[in-house]
Amino acid sequence: MEQFEKINRKLPSRRYLVNYFITAHPGCDINEAKACAEVLARRRMKPEQVQDFIPLPMTVSSCLYYTGIHPMTGQQVYVPKSYQERAMQRALIQPQNEKSQRLMAKAKRKKGHC
Repeated sequence: MEQFEKINRKLPSRRYLVNYFITAHPGCDINEAKACAEVLARRRMKPEQVQDFIPLPMTVSSCLYYTGIHPMTGQQVYVPKSYQERAMQRALIQPQNEKSQRLMAKAKRKKGHC
């Protein structure tokens, strides 16, 4: 960040960094989403650009998503696939959204995998 700010001061017009988060990534259960939400809250961050994970062809993440197995280690990986869990993970990351309130309450009661 310091280097970015240093360079930015020398530019004729300001540049800005925008956070971009992906929720419901393979390997991420509700506990990881809660932990991420806590870090964001401590830093007073309210992400606006959030996307639910979408598998893209030819990526390790897609392999994880479709098989539930890490291709390089052979270990089983939890994959959040239900609409409800994916929505809850997004709600935790975006608590400022009106729709998030009901889902956040439900997500906070959940333990482990949904």
